Amino acid sequence: MPDPTISKQRPSVDANALSAHVGACLHELIDQGYAKLTVDRYRCGLGHFSHWLTRDKIAWIGQEEASVRRFLTTHLPSCDCTGQYPHDRQILSAALH
Repeated sequence: MPDPTISKQRPSVDANALSAHVGACLHELIDQGYAKLTVDRYRCGLGHFSHWLTRDKIAWIGQEEASVRRFLTTHLPSCDCTGQYPHDRQILSAALH
């Protein structure tokens, strides 16, 4: 049964290697008492990152640190992703670490 504390709003996490880990990460944040707003922001940030990985066909497994660095330093400043993806570097950095 889906967790009602996790918002159903878009953007969601695209189906790729990262998506297998996102649910567990979000549930861990909830279990640790993070506010719903924080969990939703992190979910949206992970959705943006996942969308970028999928769109640019970037392998996730084995390149985690390099992919996060590239997303934050190269992609984010010139982001042209469609959809309501967050662009706040501080939130995205926190969500990805």
